[in-house]
Amino acid sequence: MIVKKAGTILLNLQTKKIGLVYRDSEKDYTFPKGHLEAGETLEKCAVRETEEETLRANHLLINKEICINTYTTPSGENVENYMYIAIDDGPTSKKIDLKDQENLKWISLNDVENILSYDNLKEFWNKIKSPIKDIFKNNGNISPAILTDLGICPTCYDKENNNCLYGNVSDRLLFENNEFECFLVDNPRADGHVIISTKKHYKDMMEIPDDLCSKIFIFAKNMMNVLKEVYYCESVYLCTMCDGLMNHFHIQLIPRYDFEKRGSKNFVKPRKEYVEDKEKINNLRNSIKSTNLNFINNLIIRKATYSDCKELSYLKREIWETTYRGIYPDAKLDSYDYLKNEEKFKNYIDNPNQQLYVVTDNNVIIAYIEFGKPFRPFENYEQEIGLFYIRKDYQGSGLGKKLFDFAYEYIKITGVDKFFISCHKYNFNAQKFYEKMGGKIVKVDDDMANNGLPQVKYEYKI
Repeated sequence: MIVKKAGTILLNLQTKKIGLVYRDSEKDYTFPKGHLEAGETLEKCAVRETEEETLRANHLLINKEICINTYTTPSGENVENYMYIAIDDGPTSKKIDLKDQENLKWISLNDVENILSYDNLKEFWNKIKSPIKDIFKNNGNISPAILTDLGICPTCYDKENNNCLYGNVSDRLLFENNEFECFLVDNPRADGHVIISTKKHYKDMMEIPDDLCSKIFIFAKNMMNVLKEVYYCESVYLCTMCDGLMNHFHIQLIPRYDFEKRGSKNFVKPRKEYVEDKEKINNLRNSIKSTNLNFINNLIIRKATYSDCKELSYLKREIWETTYRGIYPDAKLDSYDYLKNEEKFKNYIDNPNQQLYVVTDNNVIIAYIEFGKPFRPFENYEQEIGLFYIRKDYQGSGLGKKLFDFAYEYIKITGVDKFFISCHKYNFNAQKFYEKMGGKIVKVDDDMANNGLPQVKYEYKI
């Protein structure tokens, strides 16, 4: 059984000294610590034990452990000891039981190693001595560099603690999914300087899974075009300088303008103050939404190309078989013309009023969606989702909703206040999905309408 304890490195910001405790029972010097009580968090345990042993009120400087020391006591107890950094707040006003008290000794920074009684604590202290010294220099203020030196990822810590380091970056966020995000830099080397960063830790590019690496660099390629379109820069430089265990692998895109010389000096241009330009930010976000690439979970959604059309024709036939056998007449399914449908997909791509996107998994198309100006006019609607097909083994995975939301956001950009979707009158599974997405029925065909393929039309308000 593992016994959990928690303790602190107690700092006095006025005297620049460290609080150690001398235990008469063990005849040793150590950091204040103690057993985790039932229903208690490790953080509360660390503060409570420090207060009881030193008779000093205190608070944690960082709400995350800086180390987990493991050891076995002479009695055979296996211990996990979670260590935090605490700031001394002066004498406690609480009544502390005499049995819980130890002898507090304030020790100067350079003497701590010699005073500590155990080699594992000496080793631990030597690892954190430098950042502790920096905390004293900063009068107790935490910086990203200090957190890094303590083995804590500043990016993760910032997000877990209400943007305490970098502030709220939502106004600079241009794109995110569950794998990476793209945002404007708060101290840019050029207007339009952005970072694309993974959400998980990767020491460097060599650690990134190949599929994620591919997605990031394909996104970067498209983002370069977006930056050129919005900022009218002449070129965009790409660099990455990741090297560390707590890295969120990231690449930087730095625009170069026509008044700047070409060359590597663009990577080290002086940083400048970030100035918010809401119009450009909106243009960037809208361009990203409408560009050739976006991501849904671990799948890629991109604009269809001519080279996709044959595969799309075969996928359409496969989905028709699993969806419409028993709904469509057998003759319609059995006489499916692959070449004719391949040409239809090419016509969608050629039509500037319609958008055809495909979803790929490991470069295999598993879904597609078409939206834009109605192929067949209906009342006064200016936009529709015309084609919406997902391979059977990907249905029910949440892909449908994400793909619907993708089309919804694109249609929203056009400025219309509504659009519609049609589906077969007897495709009840599709109807359940469209109703779940908020659609309201605005028309139901007679069974003989549309050459015996009656439709139900759903309206969506924007």
